[in-house]
Amino acid sequence: IIPPLVVFIEEAHNLAPQNVEKGRGMAKREIEKIAREGRKFNIGLCLISQRPSHLSQTAISQCNSQIILRITNPNDHSFIVQTAEQIDSRTIKEISSLGVGEGIIMGEAVKAPVFAKFRESKAGKTSISKSMEEEAEEFEKEEEDITDAYL
Repeated sequence: IIPPLVVFIEEAHNLAPQNVEKGRGMAKREIEKIAREGRKFNIGLCLISQRPSHLSQTAISQCNSQIILRITNPNDHSFIVQTAEQIDSRTIKEISSLGVGEGIIMGEAVKAPVFAKFRESKAGKTSISKSMEEEAEEFEKEEEDITDAYL
């Protein structure tokens, strides 16, 4: 039995892009599968992206709730309008004028869109020197080296 779990994926548009370029979208198939089937195994998925219009349509279509922060890119703005069911004209105007730490929560998590202010993290800033893609490639290389050592 798998205990309930939520998988958070930062920069999801890089791991599960709508249009896959060579060397990108390493986890698209798995992310889409978790989005489609994870609920029956008590697995939640939180996709985090600054470019929602670049994210897999299959994965986004399975998202029951969204937290939308400030969107200024016209393509991303239009995409949000098309994919968010609860959005109205007032909410649409608010998206591009949200301040730092402000957002709109909508979907099954709330009865109607809710404007929210998020506090700054108390954990402090982290510095990551490598992308997840670089980390995965490095991990695969280490696994190959270990396998080669045993052969």
